[in-house]
Amino acid sequence: MELIFEIRDAEEGGFYARALGYSIFTEAETWDKLRANVLEAVSLHFEDATTRPRLVQMHYVKDELVPTLRAPSPNWSQMLFGRHNRDAPRRRSLARRRT
Repeated sequence: MELIFEIRDAEEGGFYARALGYSIFTEAETWDKLRANVLEAVSLHFEDATTRPRLVQMHYVKDELVPTLRAPSPNWSQMLFGRHNRDAPRRRSLARRRT
């Protein structure tokens, strides 16, 4: 069995960890201390269990909001290819002349 922990940055600094599918939570100021706390928490949680996880995966998740320079117009396709494109009638008339 493999146990997966989701690791995130704590707002007050350091990290916090939670096991997916189990009620195991821990936190620490450094990654090394967090690793030790995770192993201790797993050991305590499965203390009386007949099966224990063979592996613990620590999956670090970082949420980041990245603003875009400018959101596209809701009708951008019409502006590029439709009736709002000022060059569209000219292109159509040029295409007719070539044929």
